[in-house]
Amino acid sequence: MKKYLTWILTGVLTVLLGLFILTNTSKAIVIMVLGFGLYTLFNGILSFIYSFKLRYISPLAFTLNIIKATLDSAVGLLASMMALSNSGQELGEFIVYIIAFTLLVSAISDILGSIILYSNSADITFAGPGIISLILSFVMFLFPKFVSSSFVSMIGLCIVFIGLVNIVWGIRTFKLVRAYNQTSKSQNVAEAEFSEK
Repeated sequence: MKKYLTWILTGVLTVLLGLFILTNTSKAIVIMVLGFGLYTLFNGILSFIYSFKLRYISPLAFTLNIIKATLDSAVGLLASMMALSNSGQELGEFIVYIIAFTLLVSAISDILGSIILYSNSADITFAGPGIISLILSFVMFLFPKFVSSSFVSMIGLCIVFIGLVNIVWGIRTFKLVRAYNQTSKSQNVAEAEFSEK
């Protein structure tokens, strides 16, 4: 498939997704909470596996990671079950606080684990995600209503904008390719006429 057609098609699908989020905020919240729950559950399972590599480097980092993995798994399971049994409006602020608390514990665990591993001269550092999680948790604790409703609408608007940019870029590329092809054909015709003379 031509690249510009891919951009246009992707743009149209992205705009439709954004419009779905804007017009069905309640369903979008349920889908996002379910996605968060499944991601957190999967992340918790991976953290359990990773924890056993840490037990030989630092027992404290191992313990912190086990606590984080247990919390991630429990919250992921809870969020998934809530998303499957409730509407978006019922999830509201409650799930925002759960996510914020999970991010806070995860951030503290990541940052402390990173400091411990760094002090043990291990070449393993992962403070970046911890700092991002810490910032996100503070935003969610401070503005739970904004996160539970306005934030979803903002995501929808951003997705629509990205889709429109893709469509415009695809159409622009199509016009450039068409103009280039017409110029090439004109040059080929002129060269053919010149060679016949």
